[in-house]
This record gives sequence, structure tokens and C-alpha cells, in this order.
Amino acid sequence: MVARPQNKNTPLPSPLFKAENLRIGLQDPAFDLSLQKGETLILLGTDMAALSLLLDVLAGFQPCLGGTLMLNESDIAHTSAGKRGITLVSDRDPLFPHLTVRANINFACRAQRQDSGTAAANTAHLISLLGLDDVATALPKKLSPEKTLRTKIARALACKTDLLLLDDPLSALDVTAARRTEALLSRLQNALGLSVIRSEGRQDIALRSGGVIALFKGRALLQAASAAALYERPANAAVATLFGNANALVGQITDEYDDLYTVHLACGGVVEASAPLHEQEHALQVGDTCTVCVRPDRISPFFGKNSLVDDEGTAIRGTLIETLHLGDHIRMKIRCDDGTEIEIHRPPIQAQKITKNGTPVELAWPAAQATVFPLEVDLY
Repeated sequence: MVARPQNKNTPLPSPLFKAENLRIGLQDPAFDLSLQKGETLILLGTDMAALSLLLDVLAGFQPCLGGTLMLNESDIAHTSAGKRGITLVSDRDPLFPHLTVRANINFACRAQRQDSGTAAANTAHLISLLGLDDVATALPKKLSPEKTLRTKIARALACKTDLLLLDDPLSALDVTAARRTEALLSRLQNALGLSVIRSEGRQDIALRSGGVIALFKGRALLQAASAAALYERPANAAVATLFGNANALVGQITDEYDDLYTVHLACGGVVEASAPLHEQEHALQVGDTCTVCVRPDRISPFFGKNSLVDDEGTAIRGTLIETLHLGDHIRMKIRCDDGTEIEIHRPPIQAQKITKNGTPVELAWPAAQATVFPLEVDLY
């Protein structure tokens, strides 16, 4: 999923987990996923119910609709849930309400056929590891959402799982508890060498995980890569807009030279932009209608009466209609004559001289910071 530096004579290790031609529903597009041992794969999407269903398929609670599922190089597509070596933590698998935290964890240990002494020792270790000492004798109804999640994770770890699945684990936690739990998951992964697939609905949380991100739109996988690759080399316009919050500007290609395209934009102006990552798959040609994607932080505004260029037809012009200070950046919205709105982000230091709404503005960016993609009619 992500390129890794390697010696020519050193083959890549086989992935711990690999799914090929997997699909969430019968009418949904197929996709591939893989995970190396000890790493994290984040499923980031717009449809959390679809990602929950996908995790249920991986865990064996829902049927696999074709394709292959491999764990430790063994086909598990038709293996029952309890024998896959995969454990799922989700709201669909609650704690036993009549058992204490200690008893819930101990039950999982005994289910692994551990004798009473071994189960008690492992339970004590997991309680300490997950920071549950203060609630070890409490019933689930007395637990906070954070302690409930920690107890579920402890119960999952008692199963000696090869692959841990976490279904949107931080969704019920407040900001402080979520950050504590993120730090805990990171420590656990480093200490135990955990391999994790985790669904998330918030991009900021996905970024802090540090793992590979599989970006879904609905039930379709758009791209699986590092956060840097998703930002800098999106595979298509949907990734650029959904993950990078890029502006998508429609235009027509008028020239092409050395992986750079010249595009006449519908909103006015002529710009240059770079070729997409997999250009051979897009086969863009002069005359094609296209989408130019450029992130808000890569656009420079020029306010004032002096034009950037001599030929008025080549400048992107508009009017500043909104300015909002968001702490780490200033968001500005520019409206072009045809009604197209372009969002730009500027450093907060410019708060000392924020331009008034209604001021004319011209926009520019380096060609390497914009990417041309085929026009997608259902982009939004």
C-alpha cells in the first residue's frame, strides 16, 4: 500500500493481513487492503455504517462477498469468527452487564482455556496495563465511556489476537479522554507489537494515528497511502477534495508539455498544473475538459489594482467575500465573476492586516502545487 525503501536483494516481508477483491456490498466496487505486522491501518470514511460492516466482514460476523482474506498467509474467508485470530472491539459487542470489570476480562481469559491461576494473573496484568485498577470491581453500568472502552480492549487482548479491529473507538469520548486513549493505544502498540485496523470518522484523529490511511467515499475505496501521499499526490480529484480540502476548478486543457498542463478555467484565467499520479490511467489530452485541484494553503492572493500579468485574460480574478480567523489560519473566500467560490488559507500573522470584504483580488499558485484530473461529474 505504501512504497518502502529496500535493498534490491531484500524482498518485502509478506503482509500479516491481505484482502483482495473485497467488497462491502454486492453492488459495491471491489478493493484491496493489506497490513504489515505491528502497523496500523486507518479506515477513514464518510459512511461509518459501511466501515462497521466492513470490520464485521473481516472479523467473520458477516459473510465475505467474494474475494480473498488472508491472515498469516492462510485463507480465513470461510473461517468462523472465533477461529480467525481476529478480535473486534465495537459497540455491537458490549460487556457482560452482570460481571465486574475484572470478571469480564477473566471470562475472556478462561475462554482461551487458561487455568484459573493463569487467567487470574493475566487478568491482573491487563487491568494494570489498561489503567483499570480503580474500577476493577465495578459493574459496566458504573463505568465512564473511556473506562468502558479500556475494558473492551483489555478483554480483546486477553484473546491473544493476531489482528485487533477497532470500530470508531473514540467516538463516544470527550476531547481529553480521546487524547488519553490515543496515547494509550500508541503505547500498547509499541509495547505489544499490535497489528490494528481501525475505522475513524474524523480526519484529525486519523492523522494523529500515524498509520496508513485507507480513504473511503461511501463504500468505495479511493486511495490507501500515507497521509503525506494523500495530501501531496492524490490519486484522483475525490481524494484531493475530500482529504486535502482542495478547490476543484473546471477547465479545458489547452497545452501540455513535460508533465505540465495549461488549463483555461471556466471561472476565468489560464493556469498551469501538474500531471496526476497515474497519468497513464487518465490519458489526459489537449482539448479535454478537466478539474484542476489546488489546496487552499497553496494559493497566494494579491490585493490591489496592479495586475499580476500583462494579459488580462490569464489572471484569476475575484472579490473577497468572507474572512474568518480560525486560530491556526485565516480562511478567505473569493468569488469569481461566474459565481465560482475559491477558498484560501493564509498564516494567522496576516490577522494584523486583514483585507476588507469587497476588495478585488487576483490568485496565483506554483504549477507543482496544483494537479489536473479528468472531470468527475459526481465529485461533491
